[in-house]
Amino acid sequence: PAPLVTYLTARSSSVFPLSLTKYFFRKASANACVSISNVRGSPVKLHMDGNTVESIAGFLPLPPGVPVGVVINSYAGTISLSVTAQPWAVPDADQFLLWMLEE
Repeated sequence: PAPLVTYLTARSSSVFPLSLTKYFFRKASANACVSISNVRGSPVKLHMDGNTVESIAGFLPLPPGVPVGVVINSYAGTISLSVTAQPWAVPDADQFLLWMLEE
C-alpha cells in the first residue's frame, strides 16, 4: 500500500498544506532506507536542434524521511547510475557507486 499512498498523496498535494503533505510522505515511506528509480531511455542517440545528445543523467529528489536515492538510467546502449543522498547516510557517493558496481 505504500506506493499507492505516496501516489495519491502526490496527486492531491496541492490541496493539502505543505506540513500535512510532508507528514503523509513520511508515513508512506516509513522504514524505507533507499528509493530506487529506473529510467529507460532511448536505445539510440537522439538529436535536439541538430545536435547529438551524447548522454543524459538522472536525479532523484529524496522523499521525506528517505536518506538515499539511486537512479539507474539507460541511454544509447549505456547504463549509468546516479546517487542523491544525505551526507550522514552516504559520506562518499563515489565509493558507494563503486560498491554498487561490484555487486
